[in-house]
Amino acid sequence: MEKAEKSALAVTRILETAFTLFRQYGVRLVTMDEIAARMGMSKKTLYLHFADKDELVTRVVQHSVQGIQDLCLTYQQSAGDAIEELLQTMRYLEGFFRNMNPVVIMDLQKYHPKAYAVFREHMDGFVLKNIYANLKRGMTEGLYRDNIRMDIVAKARLETCMICFRPEFFPGDRYEMSQVQQELRLNFLFGLSTLKGYKLIQRYLKKQTASETAKTA
Repeated sequence: MEKAEKSALAVTRILETAFTLFRQYGVRLVTMDEIAARMGMSKKTLYLHFADKDELVTRVVQHSVQGIQDLCLTYQQSAGDAIEELLQTMRYLEGFFRNMNPVVIMDLQKYHPKAYAVFREHMDGFVLKNIYANLKRGMTEGLYRDNIRMDIVAKARLETCMICFRPEFFPGDRYEMSQVQQELRLNFLFGLSTLKGYKLIQRYLKKQTASETAKTA
């Protein structure tokens, strides 16, 4: 294996390890020493790849949002309709946000503004554009109401994506973030739908439940 390839693999492992720690404890409380220890490497080696914690946090956010964007685009292309696309995205994000500490985004905003800017660019750019695209698709397919004010609905949906990161609304000791996200997304989806769309949602959810039951049987 070439030296550059080894370095790239090491960076990826560090990013994924750091993300695991950040999602559990928040960003502020996790030190570079703890990340190095979890990796089984010296802090000196860690600093060969990242100048400081701020750079590491920014790279973690970039890595995470890129993964989300790639999968969302895949679902956009592979799904048979707008509802299937949204439900596939929901299932992925439910796993992504499972057991995530809601203080993560607050930590980014307060202590790592560069990383927070990457996250906001993702939300205000890619995510908002994706919401608009799904709304247009669903309306064209007759699955969403044709009188939707997309500018209002899309922005409202964007804000509900963010609300689970606010502990004053959903304290981490009482609410699991992925469950909050799932409930908000399902309410959003049912609120958009025509009768045709409502029936299709029910069919997809029934199929999903049957699949999950079969896996645990």
